[in-house]
Amino acid sequence: MPLPNYEDGSIVNLASSISGAFGSPSSYKPLKALDSESLKGKNIVFVILDGLGYNCLRRFGKNSFIYRNLKTKATSVFPSDTAACMTSFFSARSVQQHAITGWFLPRNRFLTRILNFFPELNWFLSRLRMVWKGTSNVSLLRIQTAKIYFVAPSFFVRPWYDLFSIGNPYFVAYDAFSDVVDQVKKIILNGNERKYVAVYCYKFDDTFHTYGTRSKKGRAVFFEVDKVLKSLSNSISGSNTTMIITADHGMVDTRKSELVRLTDHHELLDMLEIPPLGNSRVAYFYVRSSMSGQFEQYVRKKLGKFCTLHRSEDLIKKGYFGLFEPNKELFYTVGNYTMIMKGNFAIEDLIHLDPNHRKAHHGALSEDEMYVPVSVIDC
Repeated sequence: MPLPNYEDGSIVNLASSISGAFGSPSSYKPLKALDSESLKGKNIVFVILDGLGYNCLRRFGKNSFIYRNLKTKATSVFPSDTAACMTSFFSARSVQQHAITGWFLPRNRFLTRILNFFPELNWFLSRLRMVWKGTSNVSLLRIQTAKIYFVAPSFFVRPWYDLFSIGNPYFVAYDAFSDVVDQVKKIILNGNERKYVAVYCYKFDDTFHTYGTRSKKGRAVFFEVDKVLKSLSNSISGSNTTMIITADHGMVDTRKSELVRLTDHHELLDMLEIPPLGNSRVAYFYVRSSMSGQFEQYVRKKLGKFCTLHRSEDLIKKGYFGLFEPNKELFYTVGNYTMIMKGNFAIEDLIHLDPNHRKAHHGALSEDEMYVPVSVIDC
């Protein structure tokens, strides 16, 4: 079970390498395999492939464009959740500082229970609160030394999140991922000013959740995306641009027999102040102070086969969420207990999960979830 290497080998350090290249150093060291000096004065195209883990890359295509240009592998952050990872990418800080642990953040008991009956409103309000809490920490791309662009799917256009969390970029929407070739080429070759172009691809995460990481559809998506990225690289050749390809996290496949339903454990849920939050692989529990002992005993006896239970404060002190002084908000966000799933087990029924069975999950600390590729191409 690899922990994030926040010293010099995580996606936070990769973000630090990039921010340092634009004259905005982070408190985190640059990625050991990619120093800021090698990126200075260049345009940077930063491609984030949501869900493509390092092990998955090795399995799909050692002859692929992405693998041939592999520089190193890095660890994700904890939790290996898209909201946490993307915030780290655009802040060069870990969860320890920005305290964004997922799409849903805790509220008081009454409001949380009411919003459980309105999942879309709950999702919207959680994202809005996440933006409000994260704005002061997420500032990597509020830089003055380059033009900033964020290229993402058209359905991803949520200015109230993107503009706050990423800074003030030019937002470029695509309908098909193949569109990014012409879009990024036009950005890079238009004018002499330096550019930073972040490209987000959701296709792996979406496909793997539905079909699994070893599926034929997943493999087809891989080669489709790989072909597009090779074309993109060729289209901006000679433009003094470094193209960096990475992912936020990997994923693990889960069989139906490996799904755990918390609603089958009413005695446990009755010990909580509010319903658990987090994701299907890492859950945060807000236990009534008088029931801590009973809660620990219940989890050990009834759920010990599926998970490990930790006092959240201990995980913060041990550096699971990052280095340096923790954001005080983090202690509230992660509750008083954290459940980390073992093996390929997953929690089926946290409030924000699709009720249909998902075949792959992420958020925890397995090698498949934690290790992501870092490929570098000089164009």
